[in-house]
Amino acid sequence: MTPQARLRASGPWLAATVAYAGLIVWLSSTPQRIPELLEVIPAVDKVIHTGEYGLFALLVAQTLARLWPELDGLPRFLLALTTAGCFGISDEVHQAWVPGRSASVYDALADLLGAALALAGRMLWVQESPPANLAHFQGSPENRRP
Repeated sequence: MTPQARLRASGPWLAATVAYAGLIVWLSSTPQRIPELLEVIPAVDKVIHTGEYGLFALLVAQTLARLWPELDGLPRFLLALTTAGCFGISDEVHQAWVPGRSASVYDALADLLGAALALAGRMLWVQESPPANLAHFQGSPENRRP
């Protein structure tokens, strides 16, 4: 498949991922915090972060699946997780500059947890397995010493 064909195939997913990332940035740019009604539920903001970044990681993984189909299983999981985690950290840093907001390591950890749970669920759902050439990650038998 040519790079242009891959880009066309991934276009809708890429657009959805970028739009969702824009929504996250826009929401975190507003000084408004969680409505008071939701504050009665303990740690509700962490639950929101977990779901928000779980969905983001799924969009990233699906975009990668269309854009780079050879990247499968664990490598795709790790790249999508790293992308979502880095985006979550950058969003927390961004919130440090927004009036009424603050950066939180715990929010970033909730983002990472949501991404990891969603991606693990995706791997189980679509039954992705590590690539057949995973030997280069583990060391092929001919490269092992007795």
